[in-house]
Amino acid sequence: MWMALGYLTSNGSTDDLELKGKEYFNNLRMRSFFQDVEEYGDRVYCKMHDIVHDFAKFLRKTTTHNFNARVEARTNSSFQAYDPSLVSEVKVYRSLLCQEELPGELFDLLTCLRVLSLCKRRLNDIPRGIKNLIHLRYLDMSDNKLTTQVFSRAICKLYNLQTLYLKGCELKEIPREIGNLIHLRHLDLESNIYVEELPETICNLHDLRTLNLAYCGRLSRLPEGIEQLVNLKHLPNDHTNDLYQMPQGLEQLTGLRTLRLLFVGRDWSKLGYLKKLDQLTGHLELRISLHDKEDVDEAWKAEMRNKARIRSLKIWFFNEIGISKKTELIRNEALEALQPHPNLRSLRILNYQGTKFPGWFSSSLNHLSVLEIQECNFIPTLPCLGKLPELEELSVWNTRKLKFLGREFLGIGGDMDGSTPATGVVIRFPKLKKLSFRCCSSWKEWEDITAEEEANPAFSIMPCLREFKIDFCGLTVLPHRLLRKASSLEHLTVWDSFHLSERYEEKEGAGGLRSILSHVPHIEMSYSEARVVPRSYETPLPVFYG
Repeated sequence: MWMALGYLTSNGSTDDLELKGKEYFNNLRMRSFFQDVEEYGDRVYCKMHDIVHDFAKFLRKTTTHNFNARVEARTNSSFQAYDPSLVSEVKVYRSLLCQEELPGELFDLLTCLRVLSLCKRRLNDIPRGIKNLIHLRYLDMSDNKLTTQVFSRAICKLYNLQTLYLKGCELKEIPREIGNLIHLRHLDLESNIYVEELPETICNLHDLRTLNLAYCGRLSRLPEGIEQLVNLKHLPNDHTNDLYQMPQGLEQLTGLRTLRLLFVGRDWSKLGYLKKLDQLTGHLELRISLHDKEDVDEAWKAEMRNKARIRSLKIWFFNEIGISKKTELIRNEALEALQPHPNLRSLRILNYQGTKFPGWFSSSLNHLSVLEIQECNFIPTLPCLGKLPELEELSVWNTRKLKFLGREFLGIGGDMDGSTPATGVVIRFPKLKKLSFRCCSSWKEWEDITAEEEANPAFSIMPCLREFKIDFCGLTVLPHRLLRKASSLEHLTVWDSFHLSERYEEKEGAGGLRSILSHVPHIEMSYSEARVVPRSYETPLPVFYG
């Protein structure tokens, strides 16, 4: 919007304009022009400071009041019956953010308009005259019900458009004429759930920076000539669950920063497409269908360890191979090949059917703060995670063959004897705040620390732990010394774990959980014999074949 109104000045490219806009925003933020600033991924939400807002209203009070009064005074006669001063005023308007109904004739007079927002008006048609706004650069028609014909005959004639928002417009298809908008930089088609494909003419939009396809649930293909979008930087495609195949030209978009979802496998896209996409930023989800060694080769080609700007990675396996020694090696090597950059902050692994986690799990993720392990059903134990310096949340769900957690999980060597280490204080899980195990029915034993280690002030374990949850697990006894060592523990929850309930639930005084862990203020324990594994904990295994 700032670009469309000419507020940003730069002697360079559009990228320089975007940087200039961010600079302006941060300046205003620093000066408290904005408040309640919150950041979610690549989006920033804020509001204008109340005092600044009131001052802006004061400056515009007289003009706005007179304009509204004259608009409300319209009669059933033609627009020429309006106060002539209104006609004179709207001719110089450059921006119109419209929340009220206005006469269609008004748009014939807005000859200088650069910015127009008619979002959330629930319109079934576009007001007459919009197609003549030849200087329009920014148009927001989000959350109106538009037909392809209206889109084609009106919007696609606004040849100077740079930004076009069509979020949630219930479009059935995107017309070929969109290729006429050659100055378009930002195209938002989010939540158009009926669109199944995009026309090849979109590849004419060589200035396009952003193509938002998030929540276009039926979208099944992108233009084959996508490599022609040489300036494309953002391709949000969250929840495009039918978009199994990306054009091979994707690998040539080396400036791409945002790509949220990629299906990879024999009949889908290839992991190798990611090789040169080292500018990817933020969140990426990989859904991987494993078949043979060729898929492992593609995983190595992706060079995930070079993607330094990815902060959140979700890897979801949909295995197509049987159970054998050979396929076990394929699974193990596939995850080994997907080693992320050490800058990663969040990692989620789903349905991994390998028998062990790769070494990089505990050796290179020095900035990881969130780790989720779900449906990894062939893993008998967990790797050394206690040495991860930034880990704050650890969740292990539906790992049905997990049987034992030993000292290696905590990162403790077998020769710890309670003496003070030569290097000073030993800290394991130094920043862990939340720990949860759910639906690990085969998990029977968690090796406790020794009495010497519990008493040793130079040995610290989980010093920041606040919440610990065990739900529907087969564990027979809690690691008492370890939990007592976690002195900051505030909430301990044990649900539907029969052996733990049998051991602790009925006991009061000595031997009861509250006496053993007296430093924990909130302890909750419950068990229901009728309970079955909740569906929310079972990772669905849909078949993605179209």
